[in-house]
Parts: sequence; structure tokens; C-alpha cells
Amino acid sequence: MLAPHCRESQSTPEIRTHLIHIIPLGIINGPKSPQDFNSFLQPFIDECKQLAHGIRAFDATSNDGFDLHIYPLSVNSDMQAIKHVTYLKGIMLSVLVMHARYGLCAMHERVAQLTMSHCVNQMATMSSHHHGTLMNFLTEYGINGESDVCEIPSIRLFSSFPHEWMHLFLENHCKNMIKLWTGTFKGLNEGSGEFRISDVVWETIGTEMASSGSTIPSTFARRTPNVWMERHNFTAKDWAFWFLYIGPHVLKDRFPKRKYYVHFMKLREIMSICMQFTISDYEKLYYQYDLERLSTCPLTLHAMLHVTEDIERNSQPCMNWSFVMEHWCGSLLPAVKSCVNPYITLARRQLHLAQLDQILARPLEGEVVYKEYPLSILRRPRQLVYNPDKTIHRKIGIYFTNVFNKPYTIIVPLLPEIMPRWGKVRIAGGGDSIRSSIAQRGLGRQRDASFVRYEVLVDHHDDDDDDDVIIFEYVTVPKKAYGVLW
Repeated sequence: MLAPHCRESQSTPEIRTHLIHIIPLGIINGPKSPQDFNSFLQPFIDECKQLAHGIRAFDATSNDGFDLHIYPLSVNSDMQAIKHVTYLKGIMLSVLVMHARYGLCAMHERVAQLTMSHCVNQMATMSSHHHGTLMNFLTEYGINGESDVCEIPSIRLFSSFPHEWMHLFLENHCKNMIKLWTGTFKGLNEGSGEFRISDVVWETIGTEMASSGSTIPSTFARRTPNVWMERHNFTAKDWAFWFLYIGPHVLKDRFPKRKYYVHFMKLREIMSICMQFTISDYEKLYYQYDLERLSTCPLTLHAMLHVTEDIERNSQPCMNWSFVMEHWCGSLLPAVKSCVNPYITLARRQLHLAQLDQILARPLEGEVVYKEYPLSILRRPRQLVYNPDKTIHRKIGIYFTNVFNKPYTIIVPLLPEIMPRWGKVRIAGGGDSIRSSIAQRGLGRQRDASFVRYEVLVDHHDDDDDDDVIIFEYVTVPKKAYGVLW
């Protein structure tokens, strides 16, 4: 199933990633791939041309009209979907042709010398031949036809189709790294290296993860499955959380040689900042320049070389990764009740979701909103008469002391002895729903909400090992930390 949609790039990531803020263009049902992808997108392409030319709009602030111009910036998806949009033959040729103009693909001399002008000439040559000769050109050039998406003024073939970061890193390379470390990657052994971690150690790591799930705040991720026994249940978010936060701790001193842990930490830093990097260390450690181990360098590894170029042309990965699309498709799948004719139920599901979003935009029965806090919607269960003990009373006073920047001795006398207590709060505008302890149902697998993630300002030179360095300027940088509230 393909679910093309639009995302507004000027809003903040906190808003842009919510499903209620995407613009669905349609649902292309499977199980077979579309034969003519242009026909599905033609209404959208025509509208984009009109928007690029400009339409009249009204500005309520100035009470005047103006010409509104809207330009799509890029086309983003995984390699399987991009090959249908670009009309390039096969995933391998899609990626090779996309980057051939940079001279970086030396795997085939003919493809490496391919340029955009060559592709245009080849498309013109193909269109002038009959069907039998056309099939030979498809095999020779790897081009299935012309993409109508490139008729949009702001879209350019090759440069407007960046690699999708989520599938590239999280759904491919992270999985391959774990398989290498567990000795299950395509039947290969360690070669001349020593990077395999024993099954006993992996079992210990999995047990540690399972026991720590209740004390990891939900702001990081959901309860992460056991990396040893439940790795098949990992989603892209689970892989991101594991590599960024859990891996540095559970893999420390676990490799036979430290250089593999150092390489892992470099990869983690790359994933964190997604800026300048190289993969030469990977080739030396795992490929080992042995043709028998060439399978350790899949297509996705080569594509990682071009992430920095994609960022320069199409902004940071959060502007084009597929988390939103995967979330949207996941919300539609429960509606498929019939394998013969799923189209009606999918369309009805999307309609019901849109109606539900409109209902949730206003307070529901039993919910209360104070005008001083319009973004916080209080929800039942509710206790109108609540007398907090001294500990809770003191914590409330400390909180308001920090909020209003007033002395604790002034805040505490102003607090009432009796106050209402609510069990849940919902953040307006499609935000999260948060439960307090009184709303818990006593289930076994629940998080301990006293463990939180927070940000502190630390000295920029704290990590300097040289004690003789003279620091002329004191600089603080924000750093994320994790701890328990008392």
C-alpha cells in the first residue's frame, strides 16, 4: 500500500509530525505495484503547477488580497517507492543513476558517466522507438519513462529525491550491524576481525533491557522489546532509541576489541548530528577488503555516503523521513477487513479519522479547560476535595517557586489546603494524553513516571582530559540527562 501525502515544511517538527497536519493525496492499494504512477499523481501535479503560477488569496490581518505561491520542495520516500515516481528501472539503477552525476558510482563505467542531460536524451530516444526496441532501451538505460512529477517547476530529477533517512539508517544499517555482532549476517564469519559478541552476553543485555523498561520515560520511546529475543518486534523508533541511548551503555566493554565499540560510537554520533562523516572505518572492520565479504557492503551502505549532499539540497532528515507516512499507514491498516475489496473500508477509515480530529479539537463531556491554560485539557477521574500531604504540598510550592521566580516562603502561604485533583490531562492541538497515578489501573507492565529526561547546562570543557589546559572563557552547553525525581 502506498499513501502519498504532503507535509507543510514551515511549521515546527512538533506540529509537522502529527497526523492531523498532513494532507492526504490518496491511497494506492496493493498487493501489486502501480503500472502507471503518473496517472495517480496527475491531479496533484496539475494543482502544483497552478500553485506555482500563483493564486489569489486573502490576508485577514491586512484585509487585502495577495498572490499566493506554493512550491513542493522534494519528493521523499524509501527506495521501493521512489523507483515508481522517478520511472527508473530497478532499485539498484535508481540509486546509481541518481548519483552518477557526482562521479561517485564507479561500479559500472557506463552508469558512472551518466549525466542528467544524457538521461533526457535517452528518454527522447526511447520515445521515438516502437515497443520491441523500447524494451532493449529499458534494459540498456534503466529508464522506464518520463516522470510527470518533474514537470512541477520546483522539482528536479535526481536532486529533488533525497535518500530517506529512517529506512536507510534505522531499518537497514542498524539491523545489519546487530546481525554482524550476533554472527547471523548472511552466513559470514568474522573473517580476520573479532567483533562477534557471545550469545550469553546478548542474553544478559536483553534481560537488562527488559528489567529497565518501567523506569525509562515515555518521552524517549515506548517500552523497548528485548534485543535478543524480540528483535523482530523492533520498529524504526526502537532502533533509533537503542542505538542512541541504550547501545552506548550495554555495549561498553562487551566487544572482544575496543576498536569496534569506538566505531559504534562514531556511528551513533553520525546518527545524532547527521552531518559530515565517512564509512571508511566500516570497510576496514567488517568488509576487510575481501571479495568473499562483499555482501557486508549493501546498497544502503553506499547510499549513506550521499546523506550530507541530501541535507545540503533538501534540509535536515526530519524534513523528509518516513515516520509520519509509516504512522499514517499503520493507522489505516486496522480498517482492512476484506482482502477482496479493501478500498471502501480504507476510504471510510480516513473519513472517520478526519471527523474524529474535528471532535477532539474541542473539549469533550467531562473535560475542563481554564482560560489561563488553554492548551491543557483536564480529564476525569476527578477528586474535588483533595488534601495533599506535606510532601506533595512542598513539591507544589517548589514548582511554583521556579515558575514565577518568587521565594518559597511567599509561595507556600498562598497555596490552598484543599484543592481539586484530576487524573488525566490532554494537550490541545493533537498533543499527548497524560495519566497521573490515580488514573492507573494497577497493570503489571507500567512505567515509573518519576524517571524523567531533563536538560542541564554543563561546562563545555568538562570532557577535557588535560588538566594543564588554561581556559580563558567559560562556556556552557545544553546537555540531556536522565534521572529520578525526589
